[in-house]
Amino acid sequence: MRTLPQIELHLERAVEVLVREQREDGLWHSEIEGDSTAESDYLLMKWITHQEREPLADGSGADTLLRIVASLRVQQREDGSWGNAPHAPTDLSASVKAYFCLKLFGDSPSAPHMKRARAVILQRGGAAASDSCTKFFLAALGQISWNAVPSVPPEIIDLPRWFPLHIEQLSAWSRAPLLALSILSMRQPTRTLSPALSIDELFVRPSIRGSQRATRTAACVDALLKWAHRFGPIAWRQGSINRASAWIETNQRETEASSASLILWQLSLHSLGYARQDPKVQRAEHALDARFVVTSSTIRVQPCVSTLHETVSALRALMECGFTAADACTKRALASLSMQEASLALNASDAASTAILLDRMGASNAYAFSSRIAHSLLTQQNTDGGWSFTGTSEPSTRIASLPCADALQLQDPSRVDLTGSVLECFAARAITIDHASVRDAIVYLKSAQHADGFWTDPEGKHKISNTAIAVSGAIGCGANPAEPWLQRAADWITSIQKTDGSFSDSTAHNHEQPSTASATAAAATLLLELQGKDDHNLHRAIEWLCTTQLNAASAADPLSNPNQTPAGSWSQPHATTAVLPGLPTARNHSAALHLATTALGKFLAAHGAGVRGKRLT
Repeated sequence: MRTLPQIELHLERAVEVLVREQREDGLWHSEIEGDSTAESDYLLMKWITHQEREPLADGSGADTLLRIVASLRVQQREDGSWGNAPHAPTDLSASVKAYFCLKLFGDSPSAPHMKRARAVILQRGGAAASDSCTKFFLAALGQISWNAVPSVPPEIIDLPRWFPLHIEQLSAWSRAPLLALSILSMRQPTRTLSPALSIDELFVRPSIRGSQRATRTAACVDALLKWAHRFGPIAWRQGSINRASAWIETNQRETEASSASLILWQLSLHSLGYARQDPKVQRAEHALDARFVVTSSTIRVQPCVSTLHETVSALRALMECGFTAADACTKRALASLSMQEASLALNASDAASTAILLDRMGASNAYAFSSRIAHSLLTQQNTDGGWSFTGTSEPSTRIASLPCADALQLQDPSRVDLTGSVLECFAARAITIDHASVRDAIVYLKSAQHADGFWTDPEGKHKISNTAIAVSGAIGCGANPAEPWLQRAADWITSIQKTDGSFSDSTAHNHEQPSTASATAAAATLLLELQGKDDHNLHRAIEWLCTTQLNAASAADPLSNPNQTPAGSWSQPHATTAVLPGLPTARNHSAALHLATTALGKFLAAHGAGVRGKRLT
């Protein structure tokens, strides 16, 4: 086992990388590497808008699209499919869209990789079994009838606020995409392709190109909406379309929206007749193209950007290493965060973390800012005691039956990680278990805990990170670590530790999945909270983090570091991050560095060492 001074040296190297990655504006940003759907949606959008041979917004040639196509080829699996994350099951819709793109850009259906893809797709029901959003792309390129696409009425924008399906009852990240789909559902833009480009071969029964998945309620609603659509764009329907378009333009921030949302917005503007030179189209196009990640032979499209979240995460890591608001790098970052109050209102987790930073780092003139955040969080608690991303939200069977609910996560339920973050924020402001809101939150955490002692997100993923945040928030607000429900968490985390001291955050068997620095760091903080600084398993986890930290030699080795992560950080080529509900798990290129630095900083601080680890740099 390494000594404390030796661990301090590992922390020093991590902090050096973290500080070096800060941008001039004081913020942090690194790549979010998602699945293939961002690339395939982008390429299909270019075909729908007749731009597959046109220069991009920045003037670069159309050959740029060929490099995006190359990225799709790289992501294809050996069995011919595409998934929504490494080690995840085959995703039918992703596979259908990727196959379609490859064929549009010249790949022969008789090529071996296309045959494999086609076989996988047909085994899973064919293109007709794709999700609702995929059907919009297929209909817009003439591959299925619009009658096979769920109808999304633009009148949803006109529902009264008290109505259960009012736009503000939906999750914040689904509002703009759903309204964009409502415009497309009404306008039904269609480009007719030559027979050579069709994907007839992906339909099990070519004459039947509709989904059989819809529930009876959803099917009845869809039939009614299609009947109403026969009356065409009469004045009152056109008014709803105009209001839906205006809502998106007013409320969607191009820099924060998901790439899927920006793509649907561009398609909506195209269907409404906006020219490509229109400022609205140009803003969306530039925002999307700014997400390109260029390699020597491919171009990836990031599913989203998370500059605000990454800045908060980086600052929390530095805070655990002894940095304060007086340090130059943190001063710049906190100044930038102070101008992001409107954006923080869109994410309870980032808001809570920012309040913690402002309070603990001693930022000048920040008390009022953090007080507003804390007060706002108190008003956003759900009736079950938990917190959602964007304010109070309650589950609704009506929302679950809406069109496109299979592809857009329309609901925003309480989440364990957000609830834990809010409790950490309250703890920093001495709002403890004596407060009714904290007691209600503890009740929620107990009810959400699995029998084995862990917590997950609503999608059933990320056990270790959710458990670590839940436990930290509860203990910070006064819960006793010796209580049985918290000790069940301690027993669980100990039971899944590997023989080398590491952890893997996977819904599959933990010991069969690759170890990651993110999971091991989160587990280390959990062990520290529950078992104390002298716990043997905690020391084993810290030892693994130190051993796997990249040095100059391992950073230069393409086998151990295929993504060219810098020395001082940790190589983590696996998708481990939930960047946004409704989006597949992605690989945040900075997550391992932030979490491991946080774990090392907390460990050393608990031992009275390394608290001023920043001074080592």
